[in-house]
Amino acid sequence: FRSIVPAAAITLNADGSWSATVDVSGLNDGTLTTTLNAQDALGNTAPEKTDTIQKDTVTTVSLDPIADTNDSTPTFSGTGEAGSTITVKDGTTVLGTATVGADGKWTLTPSTPLADGPHTIAVTAVDPNGNVNSAAGTPATGTDTFIVDTQATATVDIKDSGSQIGRA
Repeated sequence: FRSIVPAAAITLNADGSWSATVDVSGLNDGTLTTTLNAQDALGNTAPEKTDTIQKDTVTTVSLDPIADTNDSTPTFSGTGEAGSTITVKDGTTVLGTATVGADGKWTLTPSTPLADGPHTIAVTAVDPNGNVNSAAGTPATGTDTFIVDTQATATVDIKDSGSQIGRA
C-alpha cells in the first residue's frame, strides 16, 4: 500500500519540524513502514527517511475452562495480549484484576471467598494501547459457568437389628 500525502496536509513548524496525519484505518494491524521523500520548490531533495509504527486496534482475552469445585477461592487463568489488564467478574461483581505476563498468560485468585452455588465468570481486557475487549465480545469475551460446593453431604442409614428402617 502506498499513500502520497499532499503538501497541503503537512504542517511545517518554524523550527523545521513537521507533522502529517495519514488515514491508516484501511490497513491491517501490525507493523507499518513509513517512508518520507521531500523535495522543495527548487527541486532539491532531502535524504529519504524510513520509520516503522505499530498499528494495534484490538485486544483479545481467553478464560480457561473452570470445573465445579469445593474450593471457594478457585484460581482463574487464561491468555491475553502481554501487558493487558484483565478484569474478572462474577456476574456484576468484580473479583479482581490481573496483568497478562510477557508469556501471554494471566491468573487470578479472588481474595473474597465465593458463596456456594452457581457462578458465571466473565473476563474483559484493556491492552497497553487502551483497546478494550468489550463485554459484548469484540472479540469474544471469555466466560464460563461453574458450581462451588463446600458443604459435605452424608447419608445415614437407620437400622434396627440389621434391617434398614430409615435414611437421613
